[in-house]
Amino acid sequence: GYKDVETFVKDMHESEGKQLQAMFGFIKSNGLATALIRQDWATFARGYNGESYSANAYDEKLADSYSYWKG
Repeated sequence: GYKDVETFVKDMHESEGKQLQAMFGFIKSNGLATALIRQDWATFARGYNGESYSANAYDEKLADSYSYWKG
């Protein structure tokens, strides 16, 4: 994580690479990597968006995006 919000905001403005590092750090520290590997979209969406993930169909959107980009 970040020591303060100012450092987080600075990094997010600095580069896409920093944004990806932050995302990967979040995924790792919240135990969500296994859900991604298994393509368990509901578990990943719940961990990332919280219990109300299904209200916005985040799991379905992840599955659709994965299918689209996988080709």
